[in-house]
Amino acid sequence: MNGPTGAKAPRLFLGLDGGKSKTVCLIATEAGEVVGWGRAGNADDSTVPFDAAISAVADAVRAALDRAGASADAVESACFGLAGVAFPEDAVRFEEAVRTRVQFRDVLVCNDALVALRAASVDRTGIVISAGTHLSVAVGTSTGETWFSGWASVDGAGGGEAGRRTMWAVLHAADGRGPATALSGAVAAATGEGPDALLRRIARGDADEPFLAGLAPVLFRTEAIGGDAVAREIITGLGQEMATWVTGLRARFDLRDRPIVYLAGGLFRAQGTLLTDRLAQEVHRTDPAVAFQRIQREPVAGAVLESIARSGIAINDLVADRLIASGPGPSFYDTTSQPA
Repeated sequence: MNGPTGAKAPRLFLGLDGGKSKTVCLIATEAGEVVGWGRAGNADDSTVPFDAAISAVADAVRAALDRAGASADAVESACFGLAGVAFPEDAVRFEEAVRTRVQFRDVLVCNDALVALRAASVDRTGIVISAGTHLSVAVGTSTGETWFSGWASVDGAGGGEAGRRTMWAVLHAADGRGPATALSGAVAAATGEGPDALLRRIARGDADEPFLAGLAPVLFRTEAIGGDAVAREIITGLGQEMATWVTGLRARFDLRDRPIVYLAGGLFRAQGTLLTDRLAQEVHRTDPAVAFQRIQREPVAGAVLESIARSGIAINDLVADRLIASGPGPSFYDTTSQPA
């Protein structure tokens, strides 16, 4: 990227957030001005082959570099927040693979929950709960200690689990084991499949995570619009399970000076407030000082902030907000669209 004649080229920093639903990449200056962005598909090697995950990362990076008119060696530091990084050896494997595709001077690979925490809290303190297809949780203390859930939360209250419970509520209503529910008609309208078709899907192994996660919005919409009792019970259960993460981590780590819990992911953007209300209600039984705040910044902003901070440059909320304000716009991050 070349500046005006005689002007010094800006320092560039790259951040990438890669998960199941999408992989997004931003390139920005140290002031947070976004100059390039790219998007690709699934980068989680727990659900796609490792080579496919790396290809998604590389495709998003190349698109961002092309839009910025920059080469990889112009990027001072790059941070990759990836859902597939659960253990130190995962980070090493991804970094080695990334470097075979794109040569950066400085690379950090970490779990995507940690960049979500950095996006929410610039000093990376507090707790973040990210409820996408899976649930993931990260915590950071004022002493610099960090932790993330990784595989510990893979069977937790994410979109896939919400969808699984929705599907079985429909099946239980059909065979008499459960009460009648508006979810039966809502799922059929959304998918074109009634109970028999759902059973056939299960039998052939097609009730996979993408399908189940797609039922989560149906669940929340049904409860918010009609107050369906079965939908309400499912959502209430999800909130109660999420609350155990908050109470458990606050007991495990010293977070007395940081009573904020940040909420991210599609489940917290779904219709209605029942999930957040139930989560808060359960936590406040034992810890009334805790406050809940939805993350307004996309997690990829946290990856860029991490890159900037690695170069010894001070970061603050103004820089973080500029990363979103100067970027590609909401549709770029929408999991239901594939913007150019």
